[in-house]
Amino acid sequence: MTVQELYLATESDYPTALRCLGDDMNITKWLLRLRADPCFEELQAAMPAGNAAAIERAANTLKGLCLNLGLTKLGEAAKGLEDSVKNGVTMATLSRFHTVEVEYAAVSRAADLLLGAAE
Repeated sequence: MTVQELYLATESDYPTALRCLGDDMNITKWLLRLRADPCFEELQAAMPAGNAAAIERAANTLKGLCLNLGLTKLGEAAKGLEDSVKNGVTMATLSRFHTVEVEYAAVSRAADLLLGAAE
């Protein structure tokens, strides 16, 4: 899989990623940073505990990484989760977390294909 194919597969914004990061090599480096960042695991731990502050913080970090990478759907999902938890953990928060999980899995699968091809 190429970087452009990853963006097509995840319905993301390749031109934004290029503007922010310059080239496919830098995009790939930032994809590695996204995978290494603990924010998604922190979300997974904070959700069952109902820790609104931790959810908001981790969602904000994930959102920022995704916006820089042009990962539109995942970034929007993280933003929705971050916004929903401002009023406490509700059913809407749980639903938005599920969306984040789905989008994160899609990006992870595509990144695995990209990074496996790069190795």
